[in-house]
Amino acid sequence: MRIVTEIKRKSKIFRKSLTLRISGSKDKRSIPNYIPSNSITIQDIPIDCLERIFSHITNISEENSNDILNYNIKISTLFNCARVNKLWSALVIPKLWRRPFHFVLSDEQNCTLISTLILFLSEQDKNVLIDQQLKFVEMKNINDRFIKFNYPQLIKLFDYDNFIKSVHRWVVRYPNTCTEFGKSRLVTQLLGKVLFKGNDLNGFKTFNYFRAKIYDNFDFISLYKLIPQNSFGCFNNLTQLEYRNPHK
Repeated sequence: MRIVTEIKRKSKIFRKSLTLRISGSKDKRSIPNYIPSNSITIQDIPIDCLERIFSHITNISEENSNDILNYNIKISTLFNCARVNKLWSALVIPKLWRRPFHFVLSDEQNCTLISTLILFLSEQDKNVLIDQQLKFVEMKNINDRFIKFNYPQLIKLFDYDNFIKSVHRWVVRYPNTCTEFGKSRLVTQLLGKVLFKGNDLNGFKTFNYFRAKIYDNFDFISLYKLIPQNSFGCFNNLTQLEYRNPHK
């Protein structure tokens, strides 16, 4: 309720400002479609206003991502907003998925993230993972699950090292406890193919590449091996590239 109340309050301010700009008068009745502030509902909030509010929450989250508590609160706020109705979900989900590997998630959250991306594998690749006897939490009917958004295409800011860590964690820690690093390499390659191919048209806006020494023994760290042939278009709209190599 606190979230809805705050959004309603900001919507009233937005509408008042819009009224004054259009009419040049303090008489709000000059706007035919004006809705009295005391009767405003969620459905009455303008899409532009919602977009500005959700963007504001997203920007605050990214600016304070080093503050774990604050970051989790803001992300939780966005998740709650996404559950209000279909319109809010359509506005919020792209913001939640624009940079999914930016911050270290809990084991359960990380499991949900990787398991969701696995849904976008081809049937052949899904069967490969099943043959490897990897666990899929809440994904028993993996081939039949309904997908509401094309999540790989929503990713605009990609953190390469965190992606590697996230997949590795899914395989060796939770929900799986596999010590065969070859399976981590396999899952990383399959998901990497989906992410880079999925962004071939629109492309990433920001790409952060950081090689962690801890993964030196695993050849799945190679960026070149993850990008499918003819999928380098994912870098066409790149506006920021950050490269860090601890070996140099």
